[in-house]
Amino acid sequence: MKKLTLITAITINFFLLTVNIFSQPCLPEGINFSTQDEIDNFQTNYPNCTEIEGGVMITGNDITNLDGLSVITSIGEYL
Repeated sequence: MKKLTLITAITINFFLLTVNIFSQPCLPEGINFSTQDEIDNFQTNYPNCTEIEGGVMITGNDITNLDGLSVITSIGEYL
């Protein structure tokens, strides 16, 4: 029984550590997307950025989809 509890505790700690490594706040000043390329390249330009601390502004006539922003889980200010 103790072995199972220790294994469970190690597994939970590993999961929490992994979530903390890959889920990071970023861009405290916010970001303005004005082209489709900026949105498409978001994950490359800001790896591991899932929580934008500032605001997000999306402008531009050529923006047709927001798929590149699918990793964002929260925005601290305005959208």
